Amino acid sequence: MLDTKKIRLMTKLAVYEGNEGKSDLAIHGYTEGNYVNLQMIKSIICVTIGYGILLILGCFRYYSESASRAFVLSQRGFIIPAIIMYIFLLISTIIFSRRLYRERFRQMKIRVREYDRNLNRLRKHIDEKKKQI
Repeated sequence: MLDTKKIRLMTKLAVYEGNEGKSDLAIHGYTEGNYVNLQMIKSIICVTIGYGILLILGCFRYYSESASRAFVLSQRGFIIPAIIMYIFLLISTIIFSRRLYRERFRQMKIRVREYDRNLNRLRKHIDEKKKQI
């Protein structure tokens, strides 16, 4: 005879492991501080690379316009605003990513806690069935 309680628990566990469980169980190995800091470093690197690419493209545009006019414009008019914009972007990235990844870690803890409860329920159910036999 089929054990419906066992089937339900195993289905819940399998669905979780197939969807959110992959990333949650990988994150679960970190402490909150380590996870948040690692993700912030990744975000800072990605923002820096993206900003660098945009800056290079802006330089090409800026210098192609000035070369077509046959005179060189001041570099201060381009570098100082670029640095200020980068600092602003970096601070925004740090604030946003810290909030985002702390919330993701908290949500992961809730889902993993429920996963552990289901595992314990399944283990207890299997132990009860073994005792009955």
